[in-house]
Amino acid sequence: MKKELLVEGKTKKVWSCKDNPEMVVIENKSKITAFDDPLATREFETKAKCATNTTCRVFELLKSAGIPVAYEKQLSETDFLAPYCEMIPLEVIARRYAVGSYLKRFPNMSTDTNNPDRFHSLKIELFLKTTKGELEISGEKVIEGLSPEKGEEDPLIIPNTVGVWELYHPKTPSWEKSAFLERIIEPQKVLISKSLSGILVSEEKLFQHGDGSFDKAASIVAQEILQVIEEITRKTFLVLESAWAQQNMRLIDFKIEFGFNSAGQLMVADVIDNDSWRLRTKNWTELSKESFRQGEDLTEVEKKYGIVSQMVNNFRLPN
Repeated sequence: MKKELLVEGKTKKVWSCKDNPEMVVIENKSKITAFDDPLATREFETKAKCATNTTCRVFELLKSAGIPVAYEKQLSETDFLAPYCEMIPLEVIARRYAVGSYLKRFPNMSTDTNNPDRFHSLKIELFLKTTKGELEISGEKVIEGLSPEKGEEDPLIIPNTVGVWELYHPKTPSWEKSAFLERIIEPQKVLISKSLSGILVSEEKLFQHGDGSFDKAASIVAQEILQVIEEITRKTFLVLESAWAQQNMRLIDFKIEFGFNSAGQLMVADVIDNDSWRLRTKNWTELSKESFRQGEDLTEVEKKYGIVSQMVNNFRLPN
């Protein structure tokens, strides 16, 4: 079923599909990474199998809840079939508890790992995905000159009063002068690529949203896309939070990504596995990738991935 390697990242490969050009095969790898540091990358034998099983069971649960996901079926222990999506270069974070980088940006909050501050209403944040301090979209560099050495990679997005995104250091309090990275970007440049502009900003949208000006219509459509992203993110988190609560687990936070299929439908895409969230027991024991970041022995990390991979087999929507 695999035809041509389209993309290879640190933890997965994406292949074109022999039988259907609108589908791809996503193959998980056995690597586990931390802090975007190649020297911190490790491997364990069951990683790809655990990642695939976890993602497939998660996506099946979300599909049954009516959430649009880029998933068709599992093909093997390490591969699954998905619609081809043009990915949006955003990391969307939903938080139930104040942990991780959030505490660096809000140092006034509790740092007690067994009693973190809980958000009654989910906190949803957007981070711009960059590589080596740059972002290129449709052949155009829209962001450049950020310093990975200074921790400026994947900056936090904060909309200003006129709807333009300002970029901030992801681990510095936003009120500090050094936090603002002196970069701004229009949301439509990130959310509406040239290849999808004709679908997302149709002729009907052009005149529905004003005088036929593409820029004006694109700006409004981008705001509509953002609203849908937030709605889907919220629903996705609540479904998974409930599924984990049924097994006496705490979903602390997660990171998801979005893409558009060939018809212009917005979908949760990529993967959602044990690298994608912080997951803790009722006694606050960490079972996710966070334990690897904290330096836990790789044998113990592998056991935890296996536990999570087994537990997702029990996912069910409440009756």
